[in-house]
Amino acid sequence: MEKGKGTKSAFDEIRETYGFPVTAIVTMAEVMEYLYQRECNGRILIDDTIKRAIDDYYAQYGAQ
Repeated sequence: MEKGKGTKSAFDEIRETYGFPVTAIVTMAEVMEYLYQRECNGRILIDDTIKRAIDDYYAQYGAQ
């Protein structure tokens, strides 16, 4: 989900540079969706504060 060296996603850059398919086993978006507000061992792993920080990170470093 992150940008590569340019504006394309890192996956697209690898695909174009090396000519082979790239897929994610699981994406960060899927991890966030699954863990957001979910309790694990008695605590919430991704609360509103953590989600906002992750969203801010992808706003800056994420591929469009």
